[in-house]
Amino acid sequence: MVVWGDYIFVFECKNRTLSGNDATQTNYFDLEVHSQAKQAARLKDALVKYSDIVEKEVEAQHVGKTVVPCVLHSLPYSRLDPIDGVYFTDASMLTRFLQQGYFRVKVPHRIGNATPLHRTALKKFWKGDKPTVDDFIAALAKPFPLSLSMKHLELTDLDFAISPSEEVVMTELTRVPMTIRSVCEAVGADPDVVFREIAEISQQARKFRRKLAKMGNAVPKPAKRPK
Repeated sequence: MVVWGDYIFVFECKNRTLSGNDATQTNYFDLEVHSQAKQAARLKDALVKYSDIVEKEVEAQHVGKTVVPCVLHSLPYSRLDPIDGVYFTDASMLTRFLQQGYFRVKVPHRIGNATPLHRTALKKFWKGDKPTVDDFIAALAKPFPLSLSMKHLELTDLDFAISPSEEVVMTELTRVPMTIRSVCEAVGADPDVVFREIAEISQQARKFRRKLAKMGNAVPKPAKRPK
């Protein structure tokens, strides 16, 4: 249990293998996910019904606060909509939310023996300088990595022959390659502004490279030792 503001977050931690796009395993995984939701919901109901548990675990002053049940997966698995009021998130999303206030695009620039990364902020996760409980609930309700991935999916028609006179046409969900422009459009950032910023940094990096090259040419070479 974690107390944050007027809420008590209950995390049911799970370490389960994902379905691997196998139809049978996907069905079993979905059944297990709904079972996990029921388990987390039972924990919430117990904390609401038996206030002495809250008093024992996190002190009496927190009795009566809103209990938010969550299932925390070790592997990357989250959901856009809660199941029976239970949120699903994963360790990666949780860690990034707490440590990084922005989603950034990174562009490497080679300068001499170093490769600095220029990071351009595209989306802010926190309303202020630090995460708040409202920011966290919003992140649970709409996990950003999942939202970004879903905006890079499309339905594709596939057809194949099963006999000399018969052909099957089926629709399959496929991934669209992520680009700087597509990511900007997905998060509502202006791609032209981002490209201008990247171009300016690239120009500065080129100046540094030329400066380093001139400095290298200006260094006198060691004299040859007489034979």
